[in-house]
Amino acid sequence: LSYPQEEAPRPERVKPKHTSHIDPDAPFYGRTTAGDAFVGAPQPKRESMRPKAVYKPSGARMETVTTAALDYPIHEVQARERRAVVEYKPTKDDRDWATTDNVAFTKHNAPPPKPFKPAAEFVSGGKFYDATEARDQFPEKHA
Repeated sequence: LSYPQEEAPRPERVKPKHTSHIDPDAPFYGRTTAGDAFVGAPQPKRESMRPKAVYKPSGARMETVTTAALDYPIHEVQARERRAVVEYKPTKDDRDWATTDNVAFTKHNAPPPKPFKPAAEFVSGGKFYDATEARDQFPEKHA
């Protein structure tokens, strides 16, 4: 290895001798020098630009027919005539329905494969080496 395997010295922790928070002698009045120095200009009260929603009924009667009803009148729908049900009759032809794939690749019933079981000397023959390269190169440091 190109670096020494020694632990670097750690600096000692420095604890503060007093707390950083000191209670003030006088109470807080709610005003600051920044608030006193930078007073904003008075702003007028904002009002909504939307007009008030007031219902004003007119004297005219309400129409009962809409423009959509005038543009799209209802049409009479005629019932469709159903065709008579025809009974299925299979065709009788003597054509050869064999394809080239069916002729070239015939089905063979092969026996199922036998399960493979390794011999006993392969299973328990030897010591298990549990050390890794990383564990060899970087040993654990116990404090």
